Amino acid sequence: MPAPVVTLDGNAGFGQVVAHEAMQLGIEKAKQHGMAAIALRNAHHVGRIGYWAEQCAAAGLISIHFVSVIGDPMVAPFRGKDSRFGTNPLCVVFPREGHPPLLLDYATSAIAFGKTRVAWHKGVPVRPRLPDRRRGVAHHRPGGDANLAAGRPAHLRPAQRLCPGDAV
Repeated sequence: MPAPVVTLDGNAGFGQVVAHEAMQLGIEKAKQHGMAAIALRNAHHVGRIGYWAEQCAAAGLISIHFVSVIGDPMVAPFRGKDSRFGTNPLCVVFPREGHPPLLLDYATSAIAFGKTRVAWHKGVPVRPRLPDRRRGVAHHRPGGDANLAAGRPAHLRPAQRLCPGDAV
């Protein structure tokens, strides 16, 4: 009998494709065994984690998603000035008969990195007064005023540091 615990290698594939395949396998194994634990590694950005949780809820399953973001650190530790880790989202969903599922989906930073990228591309401010721990000031422009003026892309702007102590 196949095991309900599987580690999948995304082969550096498009995150949303390999995540869909991983979730399909997880749903299949959970229905077969009563539970499943699926780990997906070596995949590019999978998008909003809540989408994958909603896929599980639609199948009538509770799911818990832990995400370890690799790459450039973007989040400073509480009261820290320098980035040390990724946004590492957490997501939990509970299906409810006759009602939409109860979905908790959040980053462990003051704001999800994807939201800052959308704001940057639209040229609009993010939630007012996000802290910029490097300069000891708060601002509302993704990446800070100096980086905005320099025209640096969102993922390269060093002032784009998020602090979990400033929770949403």
